Amino acid sequence: MEQEVASTTTSTAAANMPKPGSSSSSKVSPLPSSRFRRVCVFCGSSTGRKSSYQHAAVQLGQQLVERGIDLVYGGGSVGLMGLVSRAVHNGGGHVIGVVPKAVLPCELIGETPGELKAVSGMHQRKAEMARSADAFVALPGGYGTLEELLEVITWAQLGIHDKPVCPFSTHLVSQENHLVRSFS
Repeated sequence: MEQEVASTTTSTAAANMPKPGSSSSSKVSPLPSSRFRRVCVFCGSSTGRKSSYQHAAVQLGQQLVERGIDLVYGGGSVGLMGLVSRAVHNGGGHVIGVVPKAVLPCELIGETPGELKAVSGMHQRKAEMARSADAFVALPGGYGTLEELLEVITWAQLGIHDKPVCPFSTHLVSQENHLVRSFS
């Protein structure tokens, strides 16, 4: 599969973060290994308005590597998706990006680290990400991130899966609560 590669200016947050296992002034004990082999991360294709979002994406990627957990994500090379995937890949972790063929040119602006799975549409993307992951984490994002998060929460309520779902963004949680109140 060919990818168009365009020059872009991306955040340097990943480059400025310490690498997993790098020495620092204080000794940190190794993190325990996880019962999860792969975690699916839902997040934005933009870096967001706050630098803390970028920092959280890089830190999450580093934590996954330190625990020996692979990343499954939406396959984008920009924004928070790009930061978390590069943090995992640069740390030596395995990255699986799942992208619908129709949005390949939009989400792949640059080189995507790791393995890339092209699927026929958005429904197949979510199904493949859910099938491949042992747990779900949501970082800040827009409506797409919110929709993905709500779908896996709904699937859990319906008994389609029993995997943990962790929304890490208070902004995302407030959107969800507002939506739930709107329909109650």
